[in-house]
Amino acid sequence: MTRKRFIKMVMSKGYSRNSAVELAKLGQTWPGGYEALYHTYFSLSGWLDHFTTVILPKTIASICDALASGVGAVAEAATSIAAGFAEISRQYREEIRK
Repeated sequence: MTRKRFIKMVMSKGYSRNSAVELAKLGQTWPGGYEALYHTYFSLSGWLDHFTTVILPKTIASICDALASGVGAVAEAATSIAAGFAEISRQYREEIRK
């Protein structure tokens, strides 16, 4: 792949000409040249885009759901413990009165 074609293909991905030219500077020394750089860069870029737009939000949502569920369980346990302490306190007061 020629430098000119590389720059045009990078620009077709939405990058500015200046960014494409900067990226093309790597192609001069990249093992496999411009074509290898293009495939490497955009394979990784595509994966990162997928990760940040699809995988990461789902993971964060799952973590938030788990935390919310855990907080609910802790709140229920705290309510039960409080009720237990109230009952123990009531029984203790009755024993003292006897």
